[in-house]
Amino acid sequence: MKRRLVILSTSLAALAVLAYLGTRECGFLDTALGLSGCTGSRTIKGVSTLGRTLARDGDGHLVVLGSDYEDVHGSRNYRVTTRVVRIDWAKSREVQRVSFPSFGRIDQMQISPDGDTIAVTCNTIYVCELLSSADQRNAQYPTQLALLNRDGSIAWHASISTDDARPNSEGRAFDLAFAEDGQFVIAGNLAFAIGDGTPLAGTPPPAVSVNASINATDRIELAGAPRMLDLPDHYIPFNQLQSAPSPDGARLATLSRRFAGKGLPRAILQVWNVETGAVLVRHEIDTDLSPALAWQGDGQAVFVATAVGVEPGASTELRRYGVEAGR
Repeated sequence: MKRRLVILSTSLAALAVLAYLGTRECGFLDTALGLSGCTGSRTIKGVSTLGRTLARDGDGHLVVLGSDYEDVHGSRNYRVTTRVVRIDWAKSREVQRVSFPSFGRIDQMQISPDGDTIAVTCNTIYVCELLSSADQRNAQYPTQLALLNRDGSIAWHASISTDDARPNSEGRAFDLAFAEDGQFVIAGNLAFAIGDGTPLAGTPPPAVSVNASINATDRIELAGAPRMLDLPDHYIPFNQLQSAPSPDGARLATLSRRFAGKGLPRAILQVWNVETGAVLVRHEIDTDLSPALAWQGDGQAVFVATAVGVEPGASTELRRYGVEAGR
């Protein structure tokens, strides 16, 4: 009898764990039944503390950039490796994982139109170090910019002073982008040649960006009128609203993240009709998210990433959400 009770209690505990894992937000039952709007998830091991560092390359792969932290014996500091991971979501596999030398947290990432290079920047609050030696640091140039090759090596780096680009309240001085012709990296009012990082004199060329930050908390301007985000009571958001236009430009995804205030939701993902300003779909998410936001190549879904702090061996969960009503 005692043995049967042990087996029964063990089985019930296992079923309880299975039920929790399945019904939790983005669990297998949740995605199968469409309870939260999440249509799939994938854990990226050894990648955490994402900034606005999720994008789609020319091959349709998701590109994720984040940090991997390791304990250092005899030190209270971590060894930090920045990793870039390319994912074929449709085939559920990693196609590439590379690392590059840096220290701290990368704030933004943009992929060049040809997909061969990646531009990254730091943040003046959650700082990082992209420069190759200590004597290249200068307190007058707080925002660092670098161009990475596909293998993770740094092609060149530059520094941008506060006189040229003043940081906002969250430490971001500009929205990073590439020129339409792919020949320049655009950093606010500055442009740098993709070949060697030479600054361009004069007005920067037209830029293409797959996402941007909007200085907004409770409303945005869309289709010629203010549109309320309809945030819940006691929901205090970050000052910067993350946004990403759909591949066809007809829709805009916005991500509001909770900065303070107890309770749920922790983030609100909305998709808007750019022409009419109407909300097409709204997902209230009960998990803290990073500012990462990207569209699926066919425009049928939007990807977000969970917020993960500085912790050795930490992983990030990518989540896919439907962009049509009821999905």
